[in-house]
Amino acid sequence: MRRVVIVEDHPLMQAALEATLEGADGFTVVGTATSGHQAEPLVSRTQPDLGPASRTTR
Repeated sequence: MRRVVIVEDHPLMQAALEATLEGADGFTVVGTATSGHQAEPLVSRTQPDLGPASRTTR
């Protein structure tokens, strides 16, 4: 089972990602955050197999 953390600031997108992953074989969502700042302690605490990656380009 792959443990996943979702980091997404849009509530609808976060819910859709969580529902999709929870419904897929081999994945479990161990936490969600709305920012990288919130994600740091969450990732440290939950030790996910898959975690946040930025899609923002600046």
